[in-house]
Amino acid sequence: MGRLSARTRVRAALLLLVPVALTLFAASPVHAAGLRFGPLPHSDARDAAGGPLDITRVTFGQQETRIVLSLRTAESWSASDLVAATGRELCLELFAGEPSTARARICVAARGGRTAVLRYIGLDSAGKPTAAHTLAAGVRRPDRRTLEARLTPAALNLPLGHFSWRVVSRWSDPAACAAPDACLDTLPNRGTVNDEIVLLAAPPCFGAASRDPLRSCSNPALRRAVVPTPNTAKRAGNAHCAIIRRVNLLSLCAFGVTPSQASTTVAVIGDSHAQHWRGALEVLAQAKRWRGLSITRSGCPFTRARPILPTDLRTRQCSRWNGQLRVWFRRHPEVTTVFVAAHAGAMYDRPAAAGYRSAWRGLPQSVRRVFVLRDTPSIGRQGRCVQRAIASGRLAGQACSRSRSRSLRRDPLVAAARGMSSARVPVIDMTRYFCSARRCQSVIGGALVHKDGAHLTRMFAATLGPFVLRAVDAAG
Repeated sequence: MGRLSARTRVRAALLLLVPVALTLFAASPVHAAGLRFGPLPHSDARDAAGGPLDITRVTFGQQETRIVLSLRTAESWSASDLVAATGRELCLELFAGEPSTARARICVAARGGRTAVLRYIGLDSAGKPTAAHTLAAGVRRPDRRTLEARLTPAALNLPLGHFSWRVVSRWSDPAACAAPDACLDTLPNRGTVNDEIVLLAAPPCFGAASRDPLRSCSNPALRRAVVPTPNTAKRAGNAHCAIIRRVNLLSLCAFGVTPSQASTTVAVIGDSHAQHWRGALEVLAQAKRWRGLSITRSGCPFTRARPILPTDLRTRQCSRWNGQLRVWFRRHPEVTTVFVAAHAGAMYDRPAAAGYRSAWRGLPQSVRRVFVLRDTPSIGRQGRCVQRAIASGRLAGQACSRSRSRSLRRDPLVAAARGMSSARVPVIDMTRYFCSARRCQSVIGGALVHKDGAHLTRMFAATLGPFVLRAVDAAG
């Protein structure tokens, strides 16, 4: 590629999308404008005061696609104190079926004698323990009376549908617990708490659900809601993805379920416009028991064309990244499905569509499907407009909308896919969830759509998940 003009370099620089740090939500409910986005805490009066495991508060249930757990006791304890064989344990029991029967116990245990972990103990139809294993869960101890954890429904063998739970603690101490059941506590004191696993835990009609073409959906409580606020959105990352390895220029992170739980492995590849789709793809991964791999690079779509980036170094690195990615796929035949997305305004040294098609044809036959995600509308930096609308009590979605003709670029990625006329490369176009026939809104169903001029908020992306799932299922 020859030398680029200063104007071209500047334009390319503006198209680069800055990577954002990954974040985890705390294991606690999220509230905004009176709306609930996570499980409610359940409190319990002191009724097992002889030992430290008197349960005072429990939060357990689904937050977005994940299960969150928070346990708090009246007194301090350490993981090494809890050994069921000696009569000391802190466990959450899961019930399911009709009639409801105990299916599993999740108990706090110690790894290495000190670190708190969660142990899963399956139960047979008679309630007897079967195989047990340590859960892949993010566990933390904010203080010596509290345990918090975050994990997937798949880790708990919870399918979509209803279940119930309770927490049980036991503390053996000859002096303090001499009376029968003096140091036994349950929450609730009688029965269990009923709950449900859904595709995405959110208020009714939140986000993209308010534009479901198959079901009219309206929630008056969302009329003036803006979740997250623009200032919060700026600081938030994309959906959670755990870094697993770096290979030369490739950086891989994992989402969805663990390898042992996965029905298959899928990948999302491309620039940061591929990265921001992870919120939606996480919903698919949980629903279909997929292990997802995210392999993205800022400003660098998956293509055989030579990109035009602000510097020659970044241009060369992008080309090398693409070459390394093609080699990686040949070495990993376990990846059967790929999702690709790219900034519709990305520039190359030749027609963009030809470069995309060549890259897809170069994928090994082990990749049976390449789903093309149409680029999302770009409505400019609307943060200040939305903040002013919130302050003045106006409807931010309407006040800060932009014409569809200005917001929606022609996407060469889609043109490339449709030009192939191949069942292997279907297109998923979510435009109807962003735009009406004339306008694209900045707030939809109470959810802030963009965290900047071009990138989706993690929360709105998640609300697209059920509809991307619908599109994937329709593709067969």
